[in-house]
Parts: sequence; C-alpha cells; structure tokens
Amino acid sequence: AAGASGTGLAKGRWARAQAPAGRWPSRLEGELQMRLSQMRPTTEELTRVDRCLGALSAVVAELGEGWEVSPFGSAANGFGTIGSDLDVTCHGPDVEQKPAGILEDLVPYFEELSDFSVSERVVNARIPILKLCFEGCLEVDLSCHNTKPLHNTRLLHSYCALDNRVRDLGVAVKLWAKAAGVCGASSSHLSSYTWMLMVLYFMQVDPKVRLPRLPPSALADPGTEERVVEAAKSSWHCTMSLGQLLLRFFQFYSQEFYWGSEVVSPRYGS
Repeated sequence: AAGASGTGLAKGRWARAQAPAGRWPSRLEGELQMRLSQMRPTTEELTRVDRCLGALSAVVAELGEGWEVSPFGSAANGFGTIGSDLDVTCHGPDVEQKPAGILEDLVPYFEELSDFSVSERVVNARIPILKLCFEGCLEVDLSCHNTKPLHNTRLLHSYCALDNRVRDLGVAVKLWAKAAGVCGASSSHLSSYTWMLMVLYFMQVDPKVRLPRLPPSALADPGTEERVVEAAKSSWHCTMSLGQLLLRFFQFYSQEFYWGSEVVSPRYGS
C-alpha cells in the first residue's frame, strides 16, 4: 500500500502497550512452533516445485530466445505453507503479442507432456491465466508478462531473510486469517499479500520491535538483496519471542492503529 505512515499521528500511542508477560506467551510460543512445523513445505514439495520450474522453463523456451519463467507469490517469497500452489509468469522479448495468445500457443506443448495437465484456460481475465497441474498434485497458475508481482515477491523474500521470526509471524497470521475466514481477495477479504504487509508494518512501527525498513529501490537488482539484508541484520536487535510478537500484532490493529487515517505502508514504515 502506498502513502504516508501513521508513525507521527500521535506520539505516545504505545504508552499503554506493554509486552505480554507471564506464562501465557510461553505456552503460546510452544503451540505456535508446533503448528508452524506442521505447516512448513516438505522437502518432497520443494523438490517438486524445482522440477516443475525446470519443466516450465523447457516449455517456455520453445517460444524463442530470451524467454524465461519466474515464480512469485507464497511459493517464492518465503511465506509459503504445505500444499501451496505455484504462481509463475513467463516473460520474454515479444511484448507485441497479447499474453492470452502466447499462453494459447503453449497449450499444445503442455498437452504432449505426461507430467502436465491443462486444467483451465482463463484467457479473458484482466490477467490471463493457464491453470495447470504438475505430476497430478501441484496446482500451477501460469501467466505471461505479469512481472509486477516479481518485485513484491523479492521484497517479501528479503524481509523473510532478515530473521525467522518475520517469516514465522507472517505465516502464523496468515493461518489465523484463513481459519477465521477473513483471507482471500476472491471472497472480498484481504489477500495473503496484504496480511503480510500488515505484519511488516506492525513490526516496523512497534517501538520494541523496530524492524528495519528495506527500501524497494535497493532491491530492484536481485544481486543487491544479500548485501541489503545483511546490513539490516547487523542493525536490528529485538528480544521478543514469536508468541509476544503475535499478541502485540493483534493489540496493534485492535487498539493502536488509526483506522481511517493511517496507512499500512512498509515502504515508509519506520
């Protein structure tokens, strides 16, 4: 989300916000870690994703020199869970032909491969999608020249690389939101991506967390990600547990966030 952050709206809004103490956070911590371990993608799933990306690259190469595939979304940003679908876009030098036509050109190649099945062709949508199934169990949404999500994916991946608590808090909030029935843009709820932005913004503005802000412009080049993340790591010191962070997340958006005037913006959060 773009816009100015609300960190200057009211000084001292955190004066009454204290880190939860006592046995409750400790018990929550154990339950969170157990649940997260159950929901992490398995080695088999990660290997299957790699095989799928390799097979997709081989198919897309049939379009000509310079064509490639790039994953985005939860399977690539670090916030993935067990059973996550794979979102991929193909992109190359031919920008004159419409994406829907390019995807249609790829269908015969997929139909010749036993590992792929074409589930649906959503070619009349704002962003045309070719829905595939790989090895009978991995759902794949293939788009074309849909490169904007790649920048968002790189940004989230960089935040995940800062500390395991960033990833774990994001996944915990996403699991809660899905269980509560408040996650999913198709159902007029906030998307998983929006929930992740809310997690990052909270961690940036909480005075006891102060997650460093990673400037998107510095991550435009994939080669700079490691350097930017390492610099941020060295400057961040937070002793709060995952359980404490989760409780403060809910406290922030239920009691501290200025609904109607404050904007969730990790780009400006500090």
